[in-house]
Amino acid sequence: MGRAYYRLFVSFLVVIIIPVMIFGIFAYNRSLSSIEEEAVKNNQTLLNVFKQNIDGILMDIDTSFIQNGLVIETFDGINLPESYGDYLSQRKLMNINDFVTHLNTNSDVVDDAMIYYKQAGVFVTPNGRFSEEGFKDEPIARHLKGVNDNVLWLGPRQVKSTRSGGTIPVMSYVRQLPVLPSYKRAAFVVNINLHSLSSVMASYSSGYERQKIYLLDSEGIVIADADKEFIGKDLSIYPYISQVLNNKQGYEFRDDINGQASLVSFLPSSVQNWKYVVITPMQSLMAGSTAIQRGIIAMSIFLILVGIAASVLISRRLYRPVKSIVSSWQGIRAIDSHSDEYSAIGNYLSELQQRNNDLEQQWKNVWPVVKEKMLLDILKGKNTMITDINNSLRSYGIKADFSNFVVMAIEIDDIECMEDIDKELAVFSVKNAVNEIIKAEYDGFVTSEDYTVLSVVNLPQAEYYLDYKRTLGYLCTEIMDSIEKHIKLTISIGISRLYHDSNDLHKAYSEAVEAIKYRLLYGNRSLTFIEDAEPGSDNMSTYPYDKEQELVKYIKAMDVDKANMALKDITSHLATYKSYEYIKQFFIQLIGYIMVSVYDMGYTETEIFGARSLLKEINSIKTLKDATQWLSEICNAVINFLAEKHKGRNRNIVAQCKAYVDEHFEDSQLSLLAVAEELYTSESYLSRIFKEETGMTFTEYIAIKRIERAKYFLENTDMTMEQIAKNIGLSIQSFMRIFKKYESMSPGQFRASKRV
Repeated sequence: MGRAYYRLFVSFLVVIIIPVMIFGIFAYNRSLSSIEEEAVKNNQTLLNVFKQNIDGILMDIDTSFIQNGLVIETFDGINLPESYGDYLSQRKLMNINDFVTHLNTNSDVVDDAMIYYKQAGVFVTPNGRFSEEGFKDEPIARHLKGVNDNVLWLGPRQVKSTRSGGTIPVMSYVRQLPVLPSYKRAAFVVNINLHSLSSVMASYSSGYERQKIYLLDSEGIVIADADKEFIGKDLSIYPYISQVLNNKQGYEFRDDINGQASLVSFLPSSVQNWKYVVITPMQSLMAGSTAIQRGIIAMSIFLILVGIAASVLISRRLYRPVKSIVSSWQGIRAIDSHSDEYSAIGNYLSELQQRNNDLEQQWKNVWPVVKEKMLLDILKGKNTMITDINNSLRSYGIKADFSNFVVMAIEIDDIECMEDIDKELAVFSVKNAVNEIIKAEYDGFVTSEDYTVLSVVNLPQAEYYLDYKRTLGYLCTEIMDSIEKHIKLTISIGISRLYHDSNDLHKAYSEAVEAIKYRLLYGNRSLTFIEDAEPGSDNMSTYPYDKEQELVKYIKAMDVDKANMALKDITSHLATYKSYEYIKQFFIQLIGYIMVSVYDMGYTETEIFGARSLLKEINSIKTLKDATQWLSEICNAVINFLAEKHKGRNRNIVAQCKAYVDEHFEDSQLSLLAVAEELYTSESYLSRIFKEETGMTFTEYIAIKRIERAKYFLENTDMTMEQIAKNIGLSIQSFMRIFKKYESMSPGQFRASKRV
């Protein structure tokens, strides 16, 4: 094998490996991103749970104190009842003691609860009454002196627990009374056990390794910590905590904490200006990515191995025609690793280049004739492969939507008296004159058939009958006068009805040709509208023989879509008839015509339909809709049968298609339609079997062939990009785009890489 094979192999290998690497990187990054997004969602959920539950506990305490505080206010205006007073005072004092005891046992996070009477200087607790000087929590009394706020939060601070007897961190909640007046004479005091509150937080932890969960006050002091390590510590010295404190709304951000990337999420609490903070190390998020990473690596290695095998197979397959071409040209029987097949092909192509230039010049010379022939075919409805007439016309440089158009047939009066050469010259002159006059004001095109000039004129402003007749009258008079004045000829014009769909061009053409025949009746220099000459002809219907032949042609070509379109046209035509018997007889005739065509191909009705009786089925049909559905099913059955019979020849058709592309891919006009016509098959059928046999589309195959040729030019010649694009049948823009798509680099970069 020569250099060409190794170049193909390396090229395909690079094309396959690079996407695999990109896929691996993308998949891994995407998995990490998904894990992080999931962690963000979990943290948000966790923060909302904290806010709902922890705030709920604290708010329940506050609500309970407000409600019970209103009750306490009724006890002598918040005066402490005397222990030696009357029965009513003694009863009130017992109620106060019971209330305090109830507060102390009603919550898992409350360590102690009491009522402080400022004027009396007495604390009432579940364990009795204490003076300010002798009370164990005497700092509370000092702090409340002269303070009249409704609610105070004091702490975190260390106190001796009334439950466990040990020292614990607490946050003291104070609700002063009365609730409404500004001067306060008493206060509820509750010590909330921060160890218990931290345990509540820990119970809702999401389970990430080394995850930290804090409840901070507005100064950055830790109120609660799921790990109970930093309760009461000031964390505001850390930048990430400062960032949390400086933002009122909760959100997420990344930061480097203790040399470790971490995800920080926080949410404001409903209590004071506290914030819930969740810190999750990124490494703990990545704990589940190891299996994903291994899977991606394994998949990438597998795809690379598949790519190597595919590169070998594809390179060998594509190298065969190269080797065959070189061997046929130079008679080389054995090609070694030093052989440069592309150079040999290049030498031959340089010889063909001059021929191509000559052919291109010849094509430019004949293009006007070809264009006119194609326009005439469109006008007459002969080109059945065209599905969108407006797009086809635009490809010939004719831009019009043909929403209101007529066709005019123009003939020179007494042309039969001229010599042949004079006839050609006269028609040419009239056609140019008509084209100039029409193009000055209207959209359309002009062509000719024999000695009749045909013009399609779009009249977008002619929405009503009188508008269109009056406008065309002025236009035709101008054409007649101009030709008579400058060319010294008189002409007659026949005009079709006004149509609104470009698919009706052939109808308008037929009407215009028919209208010009009335010159025999009206004389020379006549202007005839078909609806004036034949006012009832638009309601006439004839048997659609042409559509019947189209239907059979598409069945033979196994083109389901176009066969159904032809069938739709036939049934639409038949809908104008009111006789059911006529329609039924037509379908019997059509089925007979289809089956005769099947017999001509060597098959029988029994092979396709078995024991079915088509005649009985037709007789059982009662409506045109049912008949249309039934005939569509019959046509599809015939097409499917033919398709099964033709599967064996598909490979041969694809081989011929590839051979034709290999020989003509430098032709800029090369298309699926052109190859299908060359192989006498339909465009859609060829497209389908080509993809089934090769695993790639027809367009991809052409692109690969052209890129291979371009790479040779880039590596072995000094041709410009424009020259290379022209030699492979592409515009410079298409060449640059397609090359970069398949090679992942621009042509210039490719050339530079090969010449280092």
